[in-house]
Amino acid sequence: MAGVVSPGTRNKEVHMKTFAPAVAVLALAFSTGAAQVTSFESKGVVLKPLRDKTLPLLQIDEPLVKAGSPVLLTKDRCLFRGFASDVAGIAAVELNGTPLSLGAANRFEMQAPLREGLNTFRLSAVDKAGNRTDRVIEVIRDTKPPVILVLEPAAHDARGIRPLTVEKATVKARVTDENGVRNVTINGISAPAGADSTYATLIPVSSQESLVRIEATDNAGNVTKEEFPVFRRNEIAGELFAGKYYAFIVGIDSYHGAWDRLKNAVRDAKAVEALLRQSFRFDSVQTLYNEHATRDEILGAIDNFTSLLRKDDNLLIYFSGHGTLQQRSNRGYWVPADADGKSTSRYISHSELKDRIAAIQGRHILVVADACFSGEILKGAPLPLMTKDDPQYLRNVFQRPSRWALTSGGEEPVMDGGREGHSVFAYYFLKALADIDAKIFPTSEVFDKLKYGVGNNSAQMPRYDELRDVGSEHGEFVFVRK
Repeated sequence: MAGVVSPGTRNKEVHMKTFAPAVAVLALAFSTGAAQVTSFESKGVVLKPLRDKTLPLLQIDEPLVKAGSPVLLTKDRCLFRGFASDVAGIAAVELNGTPLSLGAANRFEMQAPLREGLNTFRLSAVDKAGNRTDRVIEVIRDTKPPVILVLEPAAHDARGIRPLTVEKATVKARVTDENGVRNVTINGISAPAGADSTYATLIPVSSQESLVRIEATDNAGNVTKEEFPVFRRNEIAGELFAGKYYAFIVGIDSYHGAWDRLKNAVRDAKAVEALLRQSFRFDSVQTLYNEHATRDEILGAIDNFTSLLRKDDNLLIYFSGHGTLQQRSNRGYWVPADADGKSTSRYISHSELKDRIAAIQGRHILVVADACFSGEILKGAPLPLMTKDDPQYLRNVFQRPSRWALTSGGEEPVMDGGREGHSVFAYYFLKALADIDAKIFPTSEVFDKLKYGVGNNSAQMPRYDELRDVGSEHGEFVFVRK
């Protein structure tokens, strides 16, 4: 019908008239596969471009960073490794403003040098829209190990030996480090942290010397170790460690003139020196060998002990060389290296030795002489000793001052040869010192062990007695093992 619009047609026209689609122009710009709206026109209005405000992702795999804590390292370089990503693309990754080389998937890896102490780094990722993500990383290079101060048990003296009286003892140490302590172990067992940076644990203590090992590790991985010996002491150990131990050793083979060259005297003396240094407590060991062992040098060294020794100190004098006895005067002598004739003017008489020993203060002085006629120094009736069955024997002989001599024979010649490159006396003296397994023992135990070996394997009989008229009071020189 003309002029009539069907309902369906009218609806269509109205729809088209009211909701006609707007004419729009969309310009697309492609960059690294990403679309960005640069302009949008609708009904004659041009809208400004949309801006990318999304920050790029910056992933740091190394170093491992914990929030609020600096990274602790001991080495001189720090590895920075990770990757960056962003939908608009990554323009650069920088370390302290220096661009890093980027690999596949924008991965980066770089070693940066470190100085001792605090190092500050800024790692940045910048996308192609100019957005920037910054990460500040603090790295401390720490090469200083923790400090260990042993508080218990207290050292008895500068040698660090700690004699104890209990079967179980507390070991306590203060451990400090400017960047924190990670772990402390005592004899391999982790010790708990206490107040004032202290760490403590109980350890068993035996009569045999053993080492206590403290190991501390700081948060950077630096390690400090501290070791000291302990043992369960007997009742005299505290007094023992109050004084020092000195040894003076003389050995002469190189005689000339009227005196035959010896074969084993120096070897014997050096073996005694090595054993004392290795196995026994001696703070100082002085030696004179061959041409250096002149009369003046020997007596000068002994005279030096007059001013060196204090009242609690101990001295062992060992002589290995020729000895002689003047028949007319019945006096015994040591023969030094510069004695080239039979004149006694360069000899060292036993009476001279005793006079010098009498002038030396100290708790104990022991003369050990491996020389012919050395027993003459002990002329006179020996003074009685306490019986060793007395439980206070060791304590009493240590407390009382003593001046003793242990000689390779009496008033007779002695052998230069013997066993295993030593004189018979030196061999059994060294063997006795090595075989006695006690921590602390008097010289009489050494004599008891060597006298039968020497007597049964030579024509000489060793002697061990107090020196007369030099201040001895029935004590004894006491050996202390390390």
